[in-house]
Amino acid sequence: MNDLTGKLFLVTGAGSGIGKALAQNLDDKGVRLILNDIDESALQTVAGTLRQTPLCIPFSVAEKANWLMCKSKIDEHFKSEKYTGIDGIINNAGIAHDPVAFEKMDVDDFEKVMNINFYGVLFGTQTFLPELKTKDRGWVVNISSIFGISGIGELHAYCASKFAVKGLSESLRMEAQASFPNVTVCVVHPGGINTPIASNAITVDDRKTDLRQQDIVKFNKQLQTPPEKAAQVIVNGIVAKKTRILIGTDAKLMDWLTRLFPDRYTKILLNEFKKRGLFND
Repeated sequence: MNDLTGKLFLVTGAGSGIGKALAQNLDDKGVRLILNDIDESALQTVAGTLRQTPLCIPFSVAEKANWLMCKSKIDEHFKSEKYTGIDGIINNAGIAHDPVAFEKMDVDDFEKVMNINFYGVLFGTQTFLPELKTKDRGWVVNISSIFGISGIGELHAYCASKFAVKGLSESLRMEAQASFPNVTVCVVHPGGINTPIASNAITVDDRKTDLRQQDIVKFNKQLQTPPEKAAQVIVNGIVAKKTRILIGTDAKLMDWLTRLFPDRYTKILLNEFKKRGLFND
């Protein structure tokens, strides 16, 4: 028996990667699920792998109106039972972008990354926090990144969005501990998780297809942790009411490095990335 049996969780970005693994892990533990992804086909495929039938609501998390629609559909779906709101939200949906020099990063691409990675978290949390505060136990789980711990050259929008998720989560955590301690606010920093994030990254600048494919191959070699392992670590952290979760040896080393060498870590990482062919002069 676990503390989550019978709870109702909303998971965004559940069509693949960590989101898919989270849905399957939580389903195994008897958690009732509301699943979101912008890819309706992928969402239905994941739903077909679960023991319980989830409520699937495909939409882009980047639009506030979509979140209001989502809440309305949830309220309507559960109106026949004594529904008092969800017990937890896992803001997992996110997108990456190709490496690009700062001056070549288009503002529209920057905004697209921020809208999904940060505003999606903001809108989801704001939409459901009022009902989470009424629960004996409630959870807000926001997925940041190893690059929400350290800034990495040529990934400006991605790093900015993931640092923003970290800042929002830690600010809300203090507010929760002061005013509604029944709600656990957790920020998650996954390291290299073996997901399609690099392959699905938005294309920026004018790089040729062959160069982009070379970058994807090099980046994918760094993705060592299976999404199922990441999901297990996250779910264990939810049960333990952790407020900060690091996933993978790489994330733990990055956390240690930035704490020990706050000024020097950039040069240390740059030298290591050059050795691996991940960063060019």
